[in-house]
Amino acid sequence: MEETWDNFKKLFPDRKDRMKDFYVIEREYLDEHPESGYFTEIQGLEVFPDYIDYLPEGAISAKVKMMYYMPTLEEGKYPFVGFSREEYAGFLENAVEKAVRTIEETLIESRRLRAGASLEEISGKL
Repeated sequence: MEETWDNFKKLFPDRKDRMKDFYVIEREYLDEHPESGYFTEIQGLEVFPDYIDYLPEGAISAKVKMMYYMPTLEEGKYPFVGFSREEYAGFLENAVEKAVRTIEETLIESRRLRAGASLEEISGKL
C-alpha cells in the first residue's frame, strides 16, 4: 500500500484517533509558548471581518471560532504512526516559507504596478 494520507485514513478511519498526534504537538507548543498568538489574539476574537469575498459570509468567523479548542495531550493508540514529529515540523516550516514568499511576491508586484517600475528594480528595495 502506498504511503499516502488517504491510505492512512483508510487504515485509521476514526478521525479523533487520527488527529490525536496533531493535538499533542499543538498542545506541547502552546504549553511552551504562553505568549502565542493563540492566547493573545485568537481566543479573544469576537468578530472577524469577511475579507475574502469569494467565501460565504461568516465562513472566516466560523472557522476562527473552531480554533478556540484547547488541544489535549492524549496520545493515540499508535502514536506518530501517520507522521513523525520531524515530518510535522518540516510541513509547518515549508508552509510558512511558501506563505512568506507569496506575500513578498505580492508586495513586490503591487509596488511595481503602482510605481510602473520593473520587478528587478523593486525587489532590491525589500
